[in-house]
Order: sequence, then C-alpha cells, then structure tokens
Amino acid sequence: MSHTSKNLTMPAQICSERLTLKRIKPSVRLADQLFQIVVENRDHILPFLEFAMPQITGSIDDEYKYLVQAEQDWNDGKRFEYIICPKGKNEVLGCVCVFQRHLQVDKCVEIGYWLKAAATKKGYMNEVLRQVVQTCFEKGTARIYIRIDTENQASVHVAQKAGFQKEGVERNGRYNSYFQAFRNMNIFSKIKEDQND
Repeated sequence: MSHTSKNLTMPAQICSERLTLKRIKPSVRLADQLFQIVVENRDHILPFLEFAMPQITGSIDDEYKYLVQAEQDWNDGKRFEYIICPKGKNEVLGCVCVFQRHLQVDKCVEIGYWLKAAATKKGYMNEVLRQVVQTCFEKGTARIYIRIDTENQASVHVAQKAGFQKEGVERNGRYNSYFQAFRNMNIFSKIKEDQND
C-alpha cells in the first residue's frame, strides 16, 4: 500500500544556542566569502567532499553558479541548504543541507554538512545537526540518514555524537571524483523515536 505526502518545507532560518542557519541567497558577496573559505580549507575539506576540487570550485563565478542552483533547488523542494553563522555575525563557518530524496514515498531525507577547519572541535556541528533533525521531524519526516565515507572518521564522530545510529556499509556506494574510484559509505540514521532516547 502506497501513500503520498506533501513535500517537506523548511524555514528560511533556524537558530540554535550559539548559531544561526540561514537559507542560501545568491550574492557576489556570499560567493566571494564561500570561495575564500574553500580556497583556504581545500586540504581540510578534501578528499571526501570533492566540491572543493579546483576544477569544480575554481573561481568566485563557480561558487556563484552553485548558489544560484542551490536557490533553484530550494524553490523546487529538492534540497534546503543553509550557511552556518555565529549568532549576530555574518561570518560563515560552513554549510548544512537537507536533501529531499524519497519524501513522497517514505518521508525520508538525507543530511550533508561541512565546517571550515577553524570551526571544528567546538561542538558546532553537533548543535547544528540536533536543531536540523528536530526541525525535520517537526515537519513530518520519518527517517533522516547520513552517508559518510568509511574513512572519514571526523564526520563519523559527528554523526554518532548527534545520536545517529550506524545501520551498515553501502559497498561502492558513491563515486568520488577526487579518488577517481567508488567508495564504501557508512549509513547512519535517526528516526523520530530516537529523539526520546
């Protein structure tokens, strides 16, 4: 028996104790800011998030085109991407994104995230994930999952700290352009019932 549901809608802004998540809005200023972060953090972001490869994000124009696509995807209900900022500041620490992969069928979404090196080890992403997860469940999501390269231990630690449970390994689950190879992916998930644990 199948069921249908309305597409997920997300607020333009989400606040946690220390942080504000802001819907991405294309601007040359934001494109420049994000591009500088990528340039300064390539070694930190790579090899697991290949958007930082110079051939993908090699200019402010590349970044601006990405922001335009992010806005279009938001309007189409495909993904909801936020910049992560300290409360009351315009400094960008990283990004978090909710992908609406299978919501019509099983009310399931995927989350992806990254932080610049200077913002790590401060508990920021744990704070972000908990707030985004809560918002998704309040909007009717039944399951949230994260796919993480099996060698990306920093991201695995973030998911576990935020209360996600490892389901298993998706063998050759994703092609990574940096490695030019298929990679095994850990699957972590959280369901609404886990919030009470």
